[in-house]
Amino acid sequence: MKIAKTQLILDATHSGRSNFIVKPIAPDGSTGSSIVNEIGIYGGRHLILDPTKVVALQISADGAWKFTFDGLNALRMATPAERYESSGDDVLLVSKLPSSGLIRATFTATTSNFIVRPFDRNGKGSSSLVNEIAPWSGTVVVKNDTTLLEVTAEGPWTMALTS
Repeated sequence: MKIAKTQLILDATHSGRSNFIVKPIAPDGSTGSSIVNEIGIYGGRHLILDPTKVVALQISADGAWKFTFDGLNALRMATPAERYESSGDDVLLVSKLPSSGLIRATFTATTSNFIVRPFDRNGKGSSSLVNEIAPWSGTVVVKNDTTLLEVTAEGPWTMALTS
């Protein structure tokens, strides 16, 4: 599977009790939309599609925070016929999808807003597959060229891919 090598994963943690906001700063000094905007203790992963457009991060936090930057090879792999369990924000590398036919993803989420956004091998995102208030469970169709799924969630969630 060939994927764009320019994408990065931001793994962020925060141990404070108030707002934790992380915004990207572009080369021209402009501030982008929040990558993270949470209250309290936080841990999660986020996709940075084009790191050349991020030269710094603006941080607002009341407690200790930490960032780790990784390539896509640090992601856990999601393949058909395997159940995937996680908690909170995460990014999944999707593998072994058949080149034709329908791919279904069945999700369950337990708390808060649950959003799943797909990306193809070039890093192009499309409309959210899921944008629901939990508790929620359901099945959606995933395009065959999907290579990444970015999940925004609070609390535990599950996913299973089937063809």
